[in-house]
Amino acid sequence: MVLAAVIFMPPALAQDSAPAIDPAPILSAEPVVMRFDEGITIKWNTPITGFTYSLPSGMQSRLWMLADGKTGIIRIVNYEQGQTFDLTITDAWGVNGRRLKPAASGYKQTIITPIPLKVDVTPAAGSTRVANQSEITLNFSEEVVNPDCLNTALLIDPPVPGALKWLSTTQAVFTPSTKWSYEIPVTVRLKGGPAGPSGASGSYIDRTVTNTFTTMAQKMIDLNLSEQKLYAYEDGVLVFETVVATGKAGYRTRTGDFRIYAKDRYVDMRSGPGDPEPYEVLDVPFVNWFSGGQAIHGCYWSSEYGYPRSHGCVNVRVADAEWIYNWAPLGTPVFSHY
Repeated sequence: MVLAAVIFMPPALAQDSAPAIDPAPILSAEPVVMRFDEGITIKWNTPITGFTYSLPSGMQSRLWMLADGKTGIIRIVNYEQGQTFDLTITDAWGVNGRRLKPAASGYKQTIITPIPLKVDVTPAAGSTRVANQSEITLNFSEEVVNPDCLNTALLIDPPVPGALKWLSTTQAVFTPSTKWSYEIPVTVRLKGGPAGPSGASGSYIDRTVTNTFTTMAQKMIDLNLSEQKLYAYEDGVLVFETVVATGKAGYRTRTGDFRIYAKDRYVDMRSGPGDPEPYEVLDVPFVNWFSGGQAIHGCYWSSEYGYPRSHGCVNVRVADAEWIYNWAPLGTPVFSHY
């Protein structure tokens, strides 16, 4: 888009006193960085009354001249980060009556705008089983030059009292002083835009960052199939662990996030129709059902643990199964994984 010339006549510079040289822009061979709060400065070798220039299609701008007659400021109205483009000077008029002479290479200045400021938030978005008093860490891609803006730009929902501290120019930590409730979503929002955190290069976060994680349950069972171990946590603290025997090949214990959906003090267990290894076990004690027909239960018929050997259930010593049965209410999460 070609803009019309801006006509400017410095009062102290008459045409007959101006140097008898052709106006020419003083351009840099290297790209010039343009920050959001700054314009593109074009210097001239002699006072001018105005000049015209072109920018990429769709780019809107405003131009004004400073009182020295040798400095023009171009502001980009629809400023965007991470751009590289050329500004081309097309004509100029000196106060001495001379005009810009054509140049074989043209009068081009390459302009770049800073790449957007990035931030990584921990706990990561989508995280589950996050401790109820976890710190929230913000890691920025470059030095932040307005650290105090976090006092208003960082929002946590539901809100919780705590302390915000910068550990370095690129890392800030919020430490809550009280706990969130169990199994609730916590959303961290960091306002973006030029009014938010600013990087040393003049960058800012393009748009508001929204990051939601879920706090842990009050009680949780961690079933580690690789270790053949069961861990019980309460308020994030390990309160019990035991060795188990899970599903063998062909009968693997399912992996995933489950919950105890039913409990039986005693139950008879039998294989289904067509099972290549039929079985029948009566009065299986302290049964916690967590995924279909799979359960954590006591095993009185074997003393072998530490390796997969069951038909899919989690076999536990009877005394340990009783503890789990009494400790874990309906709805207790069971995280089964390798």
